[in-house]
Amino acid sequence: MDRLLEHLLDEPGGSYYICGGPLRRLPRVFPSRETVRSLDALEALSGYRLAGGKLGFAAEWLRANRGEDGLWDLGAAAQDRIHLPRSDSWRRAADRKADCTEWIGGILAALEGGGGGEPPLKNKARKMQQRVL
Repeated sequence: MDRLLEHLLDEPGGSYYICGGPLRRLPRVFPSRETVRSLDALEALSGYRLAGGKLGFAAEWLRANRGEDGLWDLGAAAQDRIHLPRSDSWRRAADRKADCTEWIGGILAALEGGGGGEPPLKNKARKMQQRVL
């Protein structure tokens, strides 16, 4: 698994189909579609045992891009209809920030926890079930 993570992080084609290049090269502009793709890749890797040690740089990047209000905001252009929006509408900035913060906070918690827990997709499915109920 160590070699696979290194490949995804450093090789130009390692995570090309998810985020367009090596995952270690994170977007400079945080509120962007490029960031959504990087977050998707980080979420997929965050459930693995080695993730905490290898993805510490990403956890720092996430903490550095939290707003002064303690929330994350990827901007209106971040709607990919897969991860975001989670709420019914983003007409209010507060709803958008709440959605972004829920998703990014979960990824950060998984990265800081070192992985090894439940795979991220199971967590996502459980959250979707709770919303429906």
